Amino acid sequence: MSPPIFRMNPGRIGLRPAWILALLLISLGASARPLHFTLPGLNGQAVQLADFRGRWVVVNFWASWCAPCLLEMPEL
Repeated sequence: MSPPIFRMNPGRIGLRPAWILALLLISLGASARPLHFTLPGLNGQAVQLADFRGRWVVVNFWASWCAPCLLEMPEL
């Protein structure tokens, strides 16, 4: 059975960049080394990428002035 990413409809405007990124990440495999960084979480507390070790994580950087970013926000 294919992973869910291969059953998605990449034609939707907001999902196309995420779909391409997901395929790229899958192709990198487990040998890709993550960056170590800390960012504020939704509740304002610091969240480290290392807190999610062993789990899939999508980090989406966007700006309120970025039209394509705003278009993809409903998808997230």
